Amino acid sequence: MVYEITSSTSSCSSFQQDFIFDPLDANKQAFIECSFIRLPLILMENVTYDEFEKKCERATASKFWEYRDKNVIIIELPRGDHEVAHSEFIRQFIRQDPQDTIRDIGSKTYYSAEFKGLKGSSRQADVSLIPKYLPNLPKYLSDPEGNTWPTIICEIASTQSLKSIIQKTTQFWLAPNRVEDIIIFKLWPSKLGRNQDKNPLRRLTCYKFCRRTSPKDAYGNYQPIQVIEFGTINSDGNPYYGCSTLGSCTLSISPHCIYKGCTYPYPLTDV
Repeated sequence: MVYEITSSTSSCSSFQQDFIFDPLDANKQAFIECSFIRLPLILMENVTYDEFEKKCERATASKFWEYRDKNVIIIELPRGDHEVAHSEFIRQFIRQDPQDTIRDIGSKTYYSAEFKGLKGSSRQADVSLIPKYLPNLPKYLSDPEGNTWPTIICEIASTQSLKSIIQKTTQFWLAPNRVEDIIIFKLWPSKLGRNQDKNPLRRLTCYKFCRRTSPKDAYGNYQPIQVIEFGTINSDGNPYYGCSTLGSCTLSISPHCIYKGCTYPYPLTDV
């Protein structure tokens, strides 16, 4: 299966917003001038998992907070471009699945321990994809309700640092018996102005990690097997047109990863 990512994806817009403390408002954190804050940050320490869940529900912050060893960590700030990016990824993915064999289970929380809150950590993905025909009784569980792990995860990093989200990828999602493929979209800060096609000047990068085929560094960390630049500027801030035509940039996802745990032959094959 091949997914085409063109410069149309770079229409994700960026905006600056100040967050003023309001304990009753979902998307207002205890920040002023948060654009100067470097993430991740510890928001609260020595918190039980039940307390964390209640605070997340009250603040609708599950996408932006994580629970790590009794600490509440801010990993991302709510922004419009973050939401647009993962919605566009889902739209592109569904287009490649005309037989409707993959289910999007949304932004769901997963746990590293058999019983939540006892030890370890939890994470929430931006996009979770799972085959519809997986065995009813999964061998490895992702939550206390008995659900299996998804096979494909998509993560969006806008204010979150690349180092932070890659660490999350290699240490949590690609731990044994969890996710098969991770797709990360890093939305770098925008520059003023637009290019000759009237698109915003912004670097956008896609990183793909695969449990089966990603190499590891000397410390055992997974390395991306694909890195795709699909923005309007490159890492040096110069104009970039390498992904401006249909088919010039493709993200390839193997059916062996998508349908992990399903009976062969798979509904879709590589194209």
